[in-house]
Amino acid sequence: MNHRAMPPAGVITPAAGFSTAPTGETHSMGNYVITVPGTLRHPLEESQRRTLLAVVRPADPDEVGTRVPDLDVLTLDEPEGTFVLRLEVEAPDHDTAGEEALDLTRRAFAAAGYPDDAIGVGTPAVTGIDVG
Repeated sequence: MNHRAMPPAGVITPAAGFSTAPTGETHSMGNYVITVPGTLRHPLEESQRRTLLAVVRPADPDEVGTRVPDLDVLTLDEPEGTFVLRLEVEAPDHDTAGEEALDLTRRAFAAAGYPDDAIGVGTPAVTGIDVG
């Protein structure tokens, strides 16, 4: 019987048809759109929202490849206390892109006045890629 090991929870793995280069091999940089879900422990005021968006605007997914219609960088469900950020990051691979998106998310919320314990950040997901 052939058993394949499953990655630990929270680990982003390559999608079917994608491969990762062996250690030491050079990767070309690509633009990744990463979706980061999370929860807020207190409401996001309008001034905090503006500050947060000012931090992530350089990472707006509208700039990846062709224009993505009706895609907002930040989606809030205030009654439920949840959010989704859609961020563009430049990285050599999807794992690094996910890490950079998490870092950007934390920096944006910190700039908006949220301490680390005031947000919960979920597992990032690659939702777009432009390696051209």
